[in-house]
Amino acid sequence: MFFRVLTIRLCCQAVRAKVKFIRNSWLNNYTKAIDINKNYQAAYYNRGTLYNNLGEFSNAIEDFNKSIELFENSESFNNRGFSKHSLGAYEAAIKDFNKAIEMDKQNSSALCNRGIARYNIGDIKGACSDWKKACALGDKDACENFKEFCKDYK
Repeated sequence: MFFRVLTIRLCCQAVRAKVKFIRNSWLNNYTKAIDINKNYQAAYYNRGTLYNNLGEFSNAIEDFNKSIELFENSESFNNRGFSKHSLGAYEAAIKDFNKAIEMDKQNSSALCNRGIARYNIGDIKGACSDWKKACALGDKDACENFKEFCKDYK
């Protein structure tokens, strides 16, 4: 039994090491691409998304700022809004979500995210409205949020 536990522990350590290696490889690749071409919008966007996934929201915001500077698009505003929201900057996040929705009225992710930010500042009616719209567009998370938090919403 001891050897089995030791083997499992070693496998877990190996997996963590591989994940860390892969993460660092991706970060290094995006950084190298940016070093080669400072105007490579997709590299900033992708590295920002990776930083978001890693919980490095300040770094993500920097990359999304540059991505937006090079090419304004709904997803960059949505992802930067997510980063700001994750840092507790709800009003700033809502501005980014507004811009994302203005650019793409069908962006259910931005609608759902704005709903969460609105909920966090106490705008329950606004949150429920956003979740209802996002749910109608097929966003399952928005549907769940609407069911759970908007029982009294009409």
